[in-house]
Amino acid sequence: MKNQNFSDDFLAAAARLCYIDRIPQQEVARMLNVSQAKVSRLLTLARKRGIVQISVSEYDPRCNDLESQLRKQFDLQDIIVLKTLGDSQDKNPAQGIGYFGSKQLFDYLKPNIKLGLAGGRTIMHVINGLLTMQVPANLTAVQLMGNVGSTPSPTDASELGRKLTTQTGTFMALNAPIFVKDKAFKQNLLQHEQIKSVMDAYSSIDIALVGVGIPENSIFASQNAISPQQINELRAKGVVGEICGHFFDKNGNECENEFKDQVISIELSSLRKISKVFAVVSSGDRSEAILGAIKGKLINALLIDETSAENLLNLTQKEINGV
Repeated sequence: MKNQNFSDDFLAAAARLCYIDRIPQQEVARMLNVSQAKVSRLLTLARKRGIVQISVSEYDPRCNDLESQLRKQFDLQDIIVLKTLGDSQDKNPAQGIGYFGSKQLFDYLKPNIKLGLAGGRTIMHVINGLLTMQVPANLTAVQLMGNVGSTPSPTDASELGRKLTTQTGTFMALNAPIFVKDKAFKQNLLQHEQIKSVMDAYSSIDIALVGVGIPENSIFASQNAISPQQINELRAKGVVGEICGHFFDKNGNECENEFKDQVISIELSSLRKISKVFAVVSSGDRSEAILGAIKGKLINALLIDETSAENLLNLTQKEINGV
């Protein structure tokens, strides 16, 4: 008998036995006098005909209480705190945060918008999530930082921008390494017409997505762009965090360090002028860096996981109490 000749009543019986009575498919097959493989096809057909309709309770991915606490504590434009999925001890919730975060950020993306993009693991998952939706027409993605390695990583801003604008929009690529050999080389490179055109575009960016790293845990450390010795030296100079290759102290001021005159990326002074800069973070060990970025007005919006939010609030309370 062909599948399309199964009656709705027969399909309903199969669905009832499997889904309501929870009888194993092998036993259902014997009861209906069909093969076990045919039971799976019956259930698929039942869904197609609307006999089986799946209902899932509404899920709110946001932690509204934590968002309210952060609003009281900080003068930020937008705050999105997302629930950490699975084990609360998970140290890398980036994929879940990126997926649900993309749904929240989508509403900010209007036609003809100019979006600044840094690199990073969580931002990569955000971009992947955005690609499951219809990207607004005429979106322009602007690369905020140079390439970390000679072989582009999936987390590099260059790869993320190209991916986001493949179907629609324009990508302005910053075709340069993130760090060059010295200040003189940097100054010469910044005069190159291709580099200059991207740098000029920074003044008209509507929204920027940036990561907030720490010396030990950043896109540079993961790709061996900075050495363990350099990490120790950065810490010794008072560095608590990093955005787009710029290393800053607890008040958000760029520290004197060997990379300051070698980095090819948006300057922190230019970042401060962008109307909306989202810090996209999904790791609980960066509260000091996030707090420094807020104090220095390097960011004015947050997309973070609940563990990061809790750590940030705890750190702030300690500062208030003078601990």
